[in-house]
Amino acid sequence: MRWSRWMLLLLLAAMPLAGCGSNKNSACESCTNVDDCESGLTCQQFRDANGNIRNLCGDANPNMTCPAN
Repeated sequence: MRWSRWMLLLLLAAMPLAGCGSNKNSACESCTNVDDCESGLTCQQFRDANGNIRNLCGDANPNMTCPAN
């Protein structure tokens, strides 16, 4: 019984570290080139609600929309 408690505690303590491996931007985050984006995403031009063009990480889906920031 003690072993399972320690394993659970160890897993919970390590969970925040799992997300620290990537310094790449997610979808809809600003970028300057494809190297700024996570794997599977490219740096693309999106038009915001005001008609301004912004470079954001996105996928190949032509219907992809990003929330206004």
